[in-house]
Amino acid sequence: MSHAKYSCARKALVALSNHLDRIGWERKLQPLTRFHLRPMGDFAGQTQGRTIMSWIWLTHGISNDDAESLQDALRVEWCKARARQNRWSEEVRLLLEEMRRVLAFFNWQVQWWEDRTSLRTLARSEETEGLIAYAKRQAFIRRRLSASFREKWKDVPALVATGMGIDLTGNDEDEHSCLDIPPQEDLVHDDHY
Repeated sequence: MSHAKYSCARKALVALSNHLDRIGWERKLQPLTRFHLRPMGDFAGQTQGRTIMSWIWLTHGISNDDAESLQDALRVEWCKARARQNRWSEEVRLLLEEMRRVLAFFNWQVQWWEDRTSLRTLARSEETEGLIAYAKRQAFIRRRLSASFREKWKDVPALVATGMGIDLTGNDEDEHSCLDIPPQEDLVHDDHY
């Protein structure tokens, strides 16, 4: 019933906003879908790490009797979202470090196998040639593995830099210190509409 009332009122606002020259309200009062109709903390089968918070919980509300409990609930949701963001940022940093280490390990292995080509000389030249061929083959395999991973991962740093908005240096305090403190202003009152 509330969904129908909201949808009807929003349609009326859409029709009236053109005549009243009111713009920008559409960002605040977005269309309401079935996906948005769930209480805070109800993720409908989603795990905490894959949750997409509905726009409803990110918008300003109206004053009501239980404003303090709503503020507490919003702060709890904010803290959970902040913890998820920190966890995801750490996972991205760990992933990038693992990628770097894999490539460094392959480079080390290539050098190790190449060093093996000159370490041993046997009495029979055929055996020496066999050992050298084996070492060169192993170095070639590691070089190809490194090139393969490098090709598969070539876009990852750019994607992280453009799409994630995280600090990869681990110095979250410097750049985004305002995100460490939950919002202090009253989120329940909205005097604009």
